[in-house]
Amino acid sequence: PLRPGYLPFTDTHPYAGRRGVYFPTCTADVSMGRHNVTYEDGYSAYHHGGINFLTMLNGVKEKMPDLKKFAVYGGSGGGVAASVWMQGVADLWPSAEVTAFVDSGFHMMPGGEFFNFFWDNVAWSPGPGGDNAGRYDSVVLPTFDWRHQNAISSQLHAYNGRVKVVYIGCSEDYIVFGDRATMSKYSAFDGSSIHQLPEMWSFLTNLHRCAPAGSAFSYIANCSKHHMSREGWPEEADIEGVITMQSFTERVLKGLPPDAADPNRTHFWYEHKSLENDGTVCEADQTPAPTPAPTSASTPAPTPAPTPAPTLAPTLAPTSAPTPAPT
Repeated sequence: PLRPGYLPFTDTHPYAGRRGVYFPTCTADVSMGRHNVTYEDGYSAYHHGGINFLTMLNGVKEKMPDLKKFAVYGGSGGGVAASVWMQGVADLWPSAEVTAFVDSGFHMMPGGEFFNFFWDNVAWSPGPGGDNAGRYDSVVLPTFDWRHQNAISSQLHAYNGRVKVVYIGCSEDYIVFGDRATMSKYSAFDGSSIHQLPEMWSFLTNLHRCAPAGSAFSYIANCSKHHMSREGWPEEADIEGVITMQSFTERVLKGLPPDAADPNRTHFWYEHKSLENDGTVCEADQTPAPTPAPTSASTPAPTPAPTPAPTLAPTLAPTSAPTPAPT
């Protein structure tokens, strides 16, 4: 059965009373696919997650063209999708404040080993790996180039403070670590080679160092849980001596400082990591312009599956699709 994630079913939810779309997906492409793929074992997959998500957004745009606030969020693979689609939402609604909430979405991170493998090798990727006959070139999706660690912080700079991203997660997330074994089983990538914690900390310290003030928030606990906002905010995911993960999330999504007693604090981590400049070049002065608004995702003419059989692609394990919550 479907298990909806963090939806506003109660009056205490930060988005109570807002209109929204619950968007379950099973296209195994973090809602960014625009490919038909036949894998080496003969299995044919329709990685149309990006086409589907864009179709949904265009429907919302048609009915509500002048939204001033928009939240896109999800858990696991849906969390990864939320962090990718925040720019697409911002481009479709150029006057809206956009919030992306990423719960347990550290499977793939900017500048990480896995993203670079994905970019070069996976048949539905936006990079060279996806340059094949199965791609729908008529569908233009948001830029998904995370080869460099500052990809997200640069995007946040491009929108001058109206886009923010919120991360929560466990350091030993059992689903994320389990997916490493899956990568090794279904691709040429050695999932055991990923240094998950060093990569996560490197990404997060870079994000908080380089993102515009007030645009990046994170809460990382020493735990093994997954998708905490759906699982009732387990106590294991709270950090001793600071606000709870639930309080952090609800306050940020309401537009409040995470901790009323320390209003300038934006990250809550179970262990100290320095944000002092370590020589990182944030490239805020080289920020790319926002990507053009994604094009309509009306169903394109079918494209034959690619003739060459690509390497069987690893898939993330989304437990909830990103859930836009427009108002």
